[in-house]
Amino acid sequence: MSRLNEYHPSRFHGIWALTKRELKKWLKEPIILLMAILQPVLWMGLFGKAMNIGGMFSSSSFGNINIPSITFPGYLVSPPYTSGNITIPSAILTQGFQQVLADPNFGPKIMQNIFGVKDYFSYMSVGMISFIVMFTTMFSGMSIVWDRRLGFLNKVLSTPVSRGAIIFSKVL
Repeated sequence: MSRLNEYHPSRFHGIWALTKRELKKWLKEPIILLMAILQPVLWMGLFGKAMNIGGMFSSSSFGNINIPSITFPGYLVSPPYTSGNITIPSAILTQGFQQVLADPNFGPKIMQNIFGVKDYFSYMSVGMISFIVMFTTMFSGMSIVWDRRLGFLNKVLSTPVSRGAIIFSKVL
């Protein structure tokens, strides 16, 4: 008889039985299930779009800008002037600021230079997916610790289910 024809029910049945047990634990406390699924989605949806720094630097977000005239000592300018003050009129400052903000690519340029992406959602979603993976592994590990503490892990280890199936069922 070839090895291809052999059927090992313990592999799949063990994974399914342990996964079913984990799902029952999750379904007993629906608030944990709801938070585990909704929290990352809400964070990416709300924070990713609400904290879009590129959108903050647009001409529509500032409206009418009134910048006062700026006066500073002449010795701060290169080449140094030793006496007197230099004044930049507010009309020039306001006009220059409005021209910079009128550029539709100004916000995305800032995002590209600071974070390496054109919008904050791209920056935030990578971190949120990393947190999802990290918390899933942490909760899976804590589940194994609780099973060990309560004696269930010893019972499972005495069955023909492989150790990899135990870990795999916790992650699923």
